Amino acid sequence: MRGGANNQFLNAVGAATAHEVTRGAGALVGVIDSGIDSRHREFNGWVPTFAVCSSRGAVVSSRTVDYTGHGTAVTSIVAGRHIGVAPECDLAVAAVTGVPGGGDLESFLVAMEWLRGLARGDGRTGADVILASLWFDLDGNDADANERLGAILTSGGLLVAAAGNGGPVTWPAAFSGAVAVGPLDGNSIASNASRGHVGGRERPDLWAPGVAVSAAFGYRGYLPMTGSSFAAPFVAGAAALVMAANPKAQLGFKSLDSHQRPLRHGVGRERRLYIDADSLRSTSTSSGA
Repeated sequence: MRGGANNQFLNAVGAATAHEVTRGAGALVGVIDSGIDSRHREFNGWVPTFAVCSSRGAVVSSRTVDYTGHGTAVTSIVAGRHIGVAPECDLAVAAVTGVPGGGDLESFLVAMEWLRGLARGDGRTGADVILASLWFDLDGNDADANERLGAILTSGGLLVAAAGNGGPVTWPAAFSGAVAVGPLDGNSIASNASRGHVGGRERPDLWAPGVAVSAAFGYRGYLPMTGSSFAAPFVAGAAALVMAANPKAQLGFKSLDSHQRPLRHGVGRERRLYIDADSLRSTSTSSGA
């Protein structure tokens, strides 16, 4: 499978048309996953801001690594040069899953703190959008985790999280301040989608392509990927396009849940991701971006 196979999905979510307005330049997307293999043609050797995160802290490195391959796959859907929703966005990657001594809740929170604390060349601080295609079983004991995550996001930043693959919606997607994303199989909700009332509302918040999505694999190949992990990057990339068009945009669930915003959904209970290029163009013009 070649990367071009994603054209149908980029068209389905409106990204192809949105690229006439912006391709994401100026927006900073953070990815918390297993790392990234920047040798892949989707990244052309481009080395993003990178850190290995564990409970001991964030160790920044000029050399990237992907501990499982999952991170390279999801990042290619967000920011890949050929298949990405926001191919020109700035990127910061925190390796958490698969990291020796990492992969736990504390490591995730360390990664969140690192991404939201990043100094940017334009004077701003922190990633505009953070993608978390991972989850934790908190066994209902999520009050402390919610409090800590809420404190990290107080200063801004949109957290986009995979809702899970079967069973209840997982954390951090279950966090009330996150945008939980579920997978679509064509025009239908995927059979393995997690759903439920959590965080004060019905989740997932948005649905995006999540079955047989072409994603980077290894350092040169592609594989069809299925699951909420591969739906969430479409939403993260779409949010990056909105931020690129209007750096002053304040994104959150409420702003995504409106037909009058650049990210809108179809009629009905299933909120399907669609990037409204006309609204995006209007936003860009009014902001002077």
